[in-house]
Amino acid sequence: MKVTLTEAQVKKLMSDYKLLNEVEQGFNPTTVTKSIDLGATFDSGKYILDSKIQSTINERLAPLVQFLQTNPSSDVKITIVAGESRVTNYDREKCGPKVFTPECKLKPKQLSLLRAQQIETYLGKIFNGLKSEGRIQKLPPKPLISTVLGSTPYVAGKDNPDDAKYKQEQKIELLIDASASYECLVGMKITISYETPGDHTCDEAIFDVQLNNVSLGVANLNNGSIDMRGAELMAKISQNTIKRKIITYNDKVVGRTGRIVWGKETIVNDELQKKMGTLYEFLPEDMGKSIMDITIKSQIMQKKIRDIKGRETDKKIGGVRRQNFVLDQTKAKTIVDRGRIKDRLILSITPLVSKDGPYKEFFKKGSHSDVPTVKISNGEGEVLYSGNPNVKMTRGSTSKTILLQTDLCGKPLKG
Repeated sequence: MKVTLTEAQVKKLMSDYKLLNEVEQGFNPTTVTKSIDLGATFDSGKYILDSKIQSTINERLAPLVQFLQTNPSSDVKITIVAGESRVTNYDREKCGPKVFTPECKLKPKQLSLLRAQQIETYLGKIFNGLKSEGRIQKLPPKPLISTVLGSTPYVAGKDNPDDAKYKQEQKIELLIDASASYECLVGMKITISYETPGDHTCDEAIFDVQLNNVSLGVANLNNGSIDMRGAELMAKISQNTIKRKIITYNDKVVGRTGRIVWGKETIVNDELQKKMGTLYEFLPEDMGKSIMDITIKSQIMQKKIRDIKGRETDKKIGGVRRQNFVLDQTKAKTIVDRGRIKDRLILSITPLVSKDGPYKEFFKKGSHSDVPTVKISNGEGEVLYSGNPNVKMTRGSTSKTILLQTDLCGKPLKG
């Protein structure tokens, strides 16, 4: 899948490249295809690149090199456009300056083609050098060559071949067509987990997981008593739903557990706990609260986050918990569009357990601080990363933490 960037996206990609003046050196901000004027000034009939021309090309090429470095997965199409005036040209690399024999005469567009071929060869050396040094990850495809014959008339023996109007038509530039390929992002699987049993026992390990500030969903890594109690209780309820259901009693919504009828006014205390027996095990923090808040509201939230799609649990206190996210095409495109750097994935998590908010019932000391394990696999199942990111989290903090930065295909960036 290949998606050509819009004009606005290409403009954003190139906006940081301030090494060159955009008006004088190319990158017209009003077009999708950007141009780099190579500033290659040849003497009449010359086409071999001297050191001065090479130096100019190196300087003018800097924005493209930087783009390739910061967008390693993007597809870049390069076209060398070599302009040529209608002035009669002679091959001055093979023939002397005053030799005008038919063998030395060049056909229209022949000189511009020779110059373009020289630049093509030189670009190949530059890109191969950058790749061997590890500065770019892949080579751009072989450039296309386009020769353009100027429109200004020229009559030999009458018009001055050195007139500035002919020089203007001898411009050589690169046309850059950038497009983002995010095929490798579709089908990518990201797993956030606590893998080592016994390392933590916590019911305050609920996080929002994001890629490029796009939420993938909630990771519920709870593995404490609340998580286990809720799972056991729901199993009992599923076995015998008559023991606990909502009914109407004297025009009030109440619940019934076995033969015990309770409502909003029913407060959890030692006596009620004895009556409920093993049908419902209250925690110390439940004492003094309305049973409706505990059995109805809490269980709805607990069940919701226990049943999140992609969650794995070994159903043990302090056991392994995993949350899996798989990227589809729509999500992949959104992630690419939201990326500050288009070929960069920034994986982050934000703790959600606090004194306020939808998960406040889980709050005791504040959100868990252990950095989770991260595993990234591509659509073919190849593991691209598996480990514990070397970052720090603070107990109780609800601030976003960046776990990992990768290229667009999920491979961690060096450094």
